[in-house]
Amino acid sequence: MARFVVALVVFLAFTVYSMEVTITEGYLAFLEVPMQGGWATQITLDLVVAASIATMWLVPDAKKLGITTWPFLATLPFLGSISLLAYLVVREWKLTRPALVTA
Repeated sequence: MARFVVALVVFLAFTVYSMEVTITEGYLAFLEVPMQGGWATQITLDLVVAASIATMWLVPDAKKLGITTWPFLATLPFLGSISLLAYLVVREWKLTRPALVTA
């Protein structure tokens, strides 16, 4: 249950922060970041790699637990880590309810 609470708190905090940034800076403002050079480009590429690796873990993990993957994969390009955090919340919720886990 503690892992569920941590996942939920991180998801909510990050989502609220992301919404604030999106409202104040604009949805497409993130496209300017990689153009700022060196480290900005490296961090952007690093996030793409990390999200790709997370997706490779998410799909078999979700299937094992009987969680539908398409909502998380479809929103990943638009919401980034929020989609992955949402999956973690759903995953931890499901794991706190052992009867819901399919073998």
